[in-house]
Amino acid sequence: MKVGKRYEVIQSGRKGYKNKLIGTVVQEYPSFYVLETRNYKTCVDKAGMISSQYNITAI
Repeated sequence: MKVGKRYEVIQSGRKGYKNKLIGTVVQEYPSFYVLETRNYKTCVDKAGMISSQYNITAI
């Protein structure tokens, strides 16, 4: 993921739940990325990306 690019992130949770986020990467930290959507900012863990918890596609 690169800072300033727009991504669609689908987070798969327990019991088959899925959470869809569309936003822009604002900042990168050593262990996570900050993703800014329309209404709020949220974090995407790098460990979750490695363990395929997130399905990430560039828009």
